[in-house]
Amino acid sequence: MTQAEAVEYLQMLARTVHLDVVPLLHVKGAAPFAITREVLSYVDHLGALAAGRASTTGMTKDAKDFIASYLGRVDSSYISGGVLLYEMYRHGTVHNFAPQAVTQGGVTHLWYLYDGGRKEQIGGERVQHLQPIHRSTGIAHLPVSTACLVEDLEAAIRLFASDIEHDISAQLLGKWNQHAAFVSKPKPLP
Repeated sequence: MTQAEAVEYLQMLARTVHLDVVPLLHVKGAAPFAITREVLSYVDHLGALAAGRASTTGMTKDAKDFIASYLGRVDSSYISGGVLLYEMYRHGTVHNFAPQAVTQGGVTHLWYLYDGGRKEQIGGERVQHLQPIHRSTGIAHLPVSTACLVEDLEAAIRLFASDIEHDISAQLLGKWNQHAAFVSKPKPLP
């Protein structure tokens, strides 16, 4: 794949996010876990492309690296909160249809999804996207704005496309093509 084709693919992927995921934000009563599940599935794919993953092992690390490298450029809160976001919402919502509580540094982080902006006043409480709210000793909630999550994914895809487009050494494209070759191989069934 050429740089132009990779950029075109990412533009198509951003349109897919806009057409498939953004409408979920506007449906009252829609399952918010569907939004986090979709966004983090895109992040898995993008992380593998950025890393040049040629196996299925290590994809979680690639996704977390993509969160820090690309979503972190959109909002620096992803640099510190991205691992919690991924661990809480990716595996829990995909495999169990509910977020997982995550313990880090002696603090158990519980989920807190909301429909709103980066900073909101909700029920008399000030919440900020990906900024933990400490409740009591050892307990915190991790607020995640579904709107910010989707908007930030779209921006991260644009940044990734720009990096590929301006990568003179084509190092990113080489990684991309390495992963593309891996996923395009037919998988034998037992």
